Amino acid sequence: MKLNLTIPDTSLNPSFKTDTSQTERAKNDAELKKACADFESVFVQKMLEGMRKTIPKSGLLDGGMQEEIYTSMFDEELSKLVANGKGMGLGDMLYQQMQKQVK
Repeated sequence: MKLNLTIPDTSLNPSFKTDTSQTERAKNDAELKKACADFESVFVQKMLEGMRKTIPKSGLLDGGMQEEIYTSMFDEELSKLVANGKGMGLGDMLYQQMQKQVK
C-alpha cells in the first residue's frame, strides 16, 4: 500500500489564502479578547487591594502574614471570575477600541 502525500499549492488556490487569513484573524481576535480580559482582571485585583487598604485593622481578628496571603490569593481569583464573567465592562470597552486599531 503506497500513500501519495502531496502538499497543496496555495498559489493556484486563492481561497486557501483567504481561509488562512480568516483563521489568523480569528486567532488574533481571540488573543485580543483574552488580553483585554486579563487586563480587566489585573485592574479589578488592584482595585480590590486598594479598597482593602482603606479598612482599618482592629487588632482583634488580624491574621498577620497568613491573612495577607489569603486575601491576596482571594482577590486574584475573585478578579479573574469578575473579568471572565460579565465583568465591569472595562475589558469589553478596551476590546472594542483595540479591535479598531488592529483592523
